[in-house]
Amino acid sequence: SNQLRPKDLVILTKEEFSQLKYTNTTIFDKLDLEKQGFGGIIAVGKGSIYDPYLVIFDYNPPNAKETIVLIGKGVTFDTGGYSIKSKKHHNEMKYDMCGAANVFSAAYIAAKEELPLRIICMLACVENTIGDYAQRPSDVYKAWNGKLVDVYNTDAEGRLILADVIAFAASYSPKMIIDIATLTGGASQIASNMAGILCVNNDSLISIVKKAGALVGEKFIHLEILPEATENIKGSVSDY
Repeated sequence: SNQLRPKDLVILTKEEFSQLKYTNTTIFDKLDLEKQGFGGIIAVGKGSIYDPYLVIFDYNPPNAKETIVLIGKGVTFDTGGYSIKSKKHHNEMKYDMCGAANVFSAAYIAAKEELPLRIICMLACVENTIGDYAQRPSDVYKAWNGKLVDVYNTDAEGRLILADVIAFAASYSPKMIIDIATLTGGASQIASNMAGILCVNNDSLISIVKKAGALVGEKFIHLEILPEATENIKGSVSDY
């Protein structure tokens, strides 16, 4: 993680992507993120001396039939913030950017093969640590969509940055949005290392992902998003 900070991840992926046809890159730095209201990304990155970034890679060939958005969690190191992780997990936290690495690789391959799709790849690149200005449990911030969020646990940083980017991605009116993240230890408690976890609101997409996974030996389990669960995320001093 000392060799791959948020800015390094942005630069490295930009250099790779810019070599391909029909591609365009947009980079939001800390000032851009603040101006445009990405409160979740800013909140997570407040404790680090390394600024957060959102990088958008747009592959848009002239024969594109539809738009797909891929979103990746790019947390280059995750201490958990003030809701600090136990020491046994810290050595693995440089891998908390694997969601970003995976979606970038997918977008890169699609562009290299010149698939007839518009693929917009968004990487939320940030470091979650402690510091003089780090967010605290019970802090309230405004997300990109204008909703207020009360942070109960600073180690739930992945969903904060992803919520910002997913809301923003919807403005492109894509056919589908797929995000990939090393989001929670709960997934490994459910499936160990035998399968990935899907939380999907589209039955046809579940089938597509499972079939694609089967071709390369990757199994997936679908966890249904229950309407009752959304009641539990309503805040007492905020929207969520």
